[in-house]
Amino acid sequence: FFLCVTSGRVQWWCQLGGRLEASCSISPGGAYLVVGAYDGQLYVVVPLRGAIVASHPCGDMIKGAAYVSHAPQGVSSPGTVWVGTHDGRVHVLQVFESQ
Repeated sequence: FFLCVTSGRVQWWCQLGGRLEASCSISPGGAYLVVGAYDGQLYVVVPLRGAIVASHPCGDMIKGAAYVSHAPQGVSSPGTVWVGTHDGRVHVLQVFESQ
């Protein structure tokens, strides 16, 4: 859920497919949140309304935060997501276009 700090009210919430232990990561430009869950899915959420816009199967539990590349050059392009799963694999996904 998204909680307003000043009012203490819940602004939105969304139900994901499994337990969460990881922090959310933010896409370049802040248009999306990316979070992995115990159901092995990597979720992409629009933070202003809490809508799940995509999910990507990664094969095993995701217990740590995904890394979203913000760098304009280098190993990956902006918007590339790197996430590790409990089975010891690292997944590299182009989840959304860079903004």
